[in-house]
Amino acid sequence: MPVAVEFNAVSFAYEQSMVLKEASLELVEQGFLLVLGPNGGGKTTFAKLLLGLIQPTSGRVKLFEQAPHCALSDIGYVPQITVTQSRLPIRVFDVVNFGLYKCKGLSHSQRRLRVMNALQTVGLSQLAKRKFSGLSGGERQRVLIARALVSSPRLILLDEPTANVDAQSKEQIYQLLSHLNAHATIVLITHDPNTSALPVSDIAFINRQVIHHKGPELTEQMLALSFGTTVEQLPRCANDY
Repeated sequence: MPVAVEFNAVSFAYEQSMVLKEASLELVEQGFLLVLGPNGGGKTTFAKLLLGLIQPTSGRVKLFEQAPHCALSDIGYVPQITVTQSRLPIRVFDVVNFGLYKCKGLSHSQRRLRVMNALQTVGLSQLAKRKFSGLSGGERQRVLIARALVSSPRLILLDEPTANVDAQSKEQIYQLLSHLNAHATIVLITHDPNTSALPVSDIAFINRQVIHHKGPELTEQMLALSFGTTVEQLPRCANDY
C-alpha cells in the first residue's frame, strides 16, 4: 500500500524551545491515524507540519511522496471551531463553498453540485440555506467536514471534531468518519481515547516525542503517559462499528 504520510526524524523548535523531537511515523493510504497527547505536547505543531504551514528544524515530512506544500490540494482540513466562527452570519451552503477555493475553473452549476453532494454525504443537505450560526455544535462540525470533503481530498485532517458536542453528535461524527475512511486517509487529533467505534489503523501519542503504534488499541505506555497510571484497556465488543 502506498504511503500517505511520512515523518522521518522530524524535529521542530520555537526559538530555543524544542516542541517536537525526532518524530518518525508512516501512515499508508486509507489508513486511520488517531493522534493523542496532552495540551502543549506538540499535536498542533504536528498538524502544522502536515499542512506545510511550518517547516521542520530537521528531518523530513512527506505527504503522498511530496513536500506538504506541493500536496495541499490533496488535504481537507477540519479545524476547531472558534467562538467567532460559530457566530458567522452566513449560509451553510457558503461555508462549504469556501472549500472549493483550490478548485479553479469550475462553473457555477459544478460548484453547486459539489457543495450539495458534500452536504448530502454529511446528512445536512436540507440545511443548505440555514445560517451557520443557527446550527447546533454537532451540525456545525459536520458542515466543516463537508467543507473539507467538497474538494475530494485524499487525506482528511481533523482537529478535535467532537469537542463540545453531545453524545449523539459524537456518534454521528464517528460514523461519518468510518464511512469516509473507505475512500480517504484520516488523521484525527483528539483528547478522547474512547474510540472503539472507529476503524483506527494507527495511533500516535505526542508529547515532545512521538510514540507510534500500529493497531487500534492504546498501549500501556500511552495510557500511562496520558493518565499517569496504568489503565485497563476495555475490549472491543463484537457489535462495535
